[in-house]
Amino acid sequence: MTLCFTESSLDYEANHQGLYNGICGVNPFIWNDYLLSQGIDYNSLLGGLMVYKHYLAETKNKKKAILEFKGVDKNEKVKKVVDKILIIENSLR
Repeated sequence: MTLCFTESSLDYEANHQGLYNGICGVNPFIWNDYLLSQGIDYNSLLGGLMVYKHYLAETKNKKKAILEFKGVDKNEKVKKVVDKILIIENSLR
């Protein structure tokens, strides 16, 4: 949920680069067919979780998975957000 919050402040209509709207920033042009085949709406918390789990399985590293989810790996501002996500996750345990 923290990952989705950083994408949209949990707004289902949040605009992402003027290309699409969604709560978790899941790009429907990439993920919609796969998620629909699983019975999942791309514009949902579950859709965001499934995409994150895909990247986590692929990278086997939480930080890398989040960077892949966000679609960046060289942006220092985004890397700081990712670090905060991981800190929040650890504090919720």
